Amino acid sequence: MDEYQKYFTDSKNPKITNLSLLPEDREKPTYRRVKVIYEAIDDKGKAYKVLAYYTLINEDGKWKILWVGKLKELASDQLNKGFYDEAIKRYEEILSVDPYDGEAYEYIGWCYMREGKGEKAISNIKKAIAIEPDEPAHYNAMTSYYYNKKLYSLAVENIKKAISFEYGSDSDMSAWYGNLSISYAEQKDYKNALEAVNKAVELYPNNVHALWHKGAILLDMKGVKQGAVEAKEMFLKALETNEKNKEKVEGTLLGHIYYRLAIVENFLKDYSNAKKHIMQALEIDPEDKDYQKIYYAIKINE
Repeated sequence: MDEYQKYFTDSKNPKITNLSLLPEDREKPTYRRVKVIYEAIDDKGKAYKVLAYYTLINEDGKWKILWVGKLKELASDQLNKGFYDEAIKRYEEILSVDPYDGEAYEYIGWCYMREGKGEKAISNIKKAIAIEPDEPAHYNAMTSYYYNKKLYSLAVENIKKAISFEYGSDSDMSAWYGNLSISYAEQKDYKNALEAVNKAVELYPNNVHALWHKGAILLDMKGVKQGAVEAKEMFLKALETNEKNKEKVEGTLLGHIYYRLAIVENFLKDYSNAKKHIMQALEIDPEDKDYQKIYYAIKINE
């Protein structure tokens, strides 16, 4: 507890609500695991619960916390740049120091998923869950795996598990409800999909993914004839929110928003804006056949 508190020296020290020493692993008696639940404050001053695991190592009869934050920063940088093999090496380096780091196993899983190596991905994510069974991020990773495999009922099951722990900020919970809505929508369960995406927007109105997906759900549920006006409103709101957010969404999603917006504007005979938005989509991906088809359909309608 003393060393943990020293680590957080700024004015926003988290308030620890529970700290427990986990049972000893007889195969590795020089290591112990600590589970910490603490209260953090978001940008709006709202408190939320955070779960963290730490590993202790006994050196010369003294227990010390293993701090691997800097190594994780290096690994994360490689992952974000798309250098997955390098990132895996970094995370394996972390595991050589701390064999109980569930987050390292999870992110190795993400690397393998992005490389299309599904079996290696799920193997590492399962290791993360075995080590840290109540860490919601691990179940979110499992959700992504099952979603990519089109096993949507298993995706729903895992993201519900992540939500059930109630750890994380409103932004985190919003992202997970958004993922839940996507999996429901793939099952054509639009009632639950809409309920989940509304919860995502309620928790975090700046969630561009959720705003865009709500528009898509409305279109899929009601059809373009009945859903066009509501969907257009959501797509425009997603674009407006993205402009205001400090962190912008990636180009692929932006292209999809412009594309779906152009479809509804074309249906509503707003050809000028439809043409503007499909051209913005084509700037992102000029080779996309769906974008090209809508572009020519708008030109014909004009």
